[in-house]
Amino acid sequence: MLRLTCERFPDGEWVGLLSVGRVDAAREIFDERKKRNEEADHCDFSDCLQFCDKATIKQKGRDLFVAQYQKLRCDAYEPAKHNLIEAKSSNQREYVRMAVGQLLDYAHLGQKKLGKMNKAILLPRKPDGSVAGWLKTLGIRVIWREKKVLFR
Repeated sequence: MLRLTCERFPDGEWVGLLSVGRVDAAREIFDERKKRNEEADHCDFSDCLQFCDKATIKQKGRDLFVAQYQKLRCDAYEPAKHNLIEAKSSNQREYVRMAVGQLLDYAHLGQKKLGKMNKAILLPRKPDGSVAGWLKTLGIRVIWREKKVLFR
């Protein structure tokens, strides 16, 4: 299961799927192993995961791909749930407006190949009520980070 986790989530991307407490517990084990054997360069942080952590990662892990239409690229597409996701680095209205236009364009371009898609915008924090209400009328959901590692 560790090999599958590392293949599916390279560069420690799996960390965001666990609670802070579980990551801290794995970090303590990792630090202790390194302290006992400073030359153990072959030891990886993921080697310190408990079985239940690996199962959580497997359950929460989602397959996301870049959706490409000719020269245009949408940030993420989740085939299992038909989710088309555009990520923005700011909650400013002009960023959200750009994401809306991009999502509508990508959904239109990919409709024949992928069918009807759910649309969502990934933002760094919860949007204000007027933006959230506007997006809801368009059928576009919003995803944002809540606390350190959870997404809503």
